[in-house]
Amino acid sequence: MGNHNYPPPGRTAEKVHAVDAIIDTIEANKGLVVVTLRPLTNLALALAKKPAIVDKISRCVLMGGALCCEGNVTPAAEYNIWVDPEAAHRDAGRTSC
Repeated sequence: MGNHNYPPPGRTAEKVHAVDAIIDTIEANKGLVVVTLRPLTNLALALAKKPAIVDKISRCVLMGGALCCEGNVTPAAEYNIWVDPEAAHRDAGRTSC
């Protein structure tokens, strides 16, 4: 982030992989609303690893796409979809996310 003099992080990396954390969180919270604010890679991997979790998600709110406006990466592409279109396609076909 340049020379902003931010303090070093106070936390260490999590011991559980993001994919497993997503699976564990969904399994522990039936009816969870999943809000995606980043590329869908880890969600797609979680659904591939444990497809049954889809039945425990009540709704998925997606931040991605540039349907009726200019994208933020190209005139037609929004970053979260552009960076991993395969994950977005996989999730769209598998769930109502």
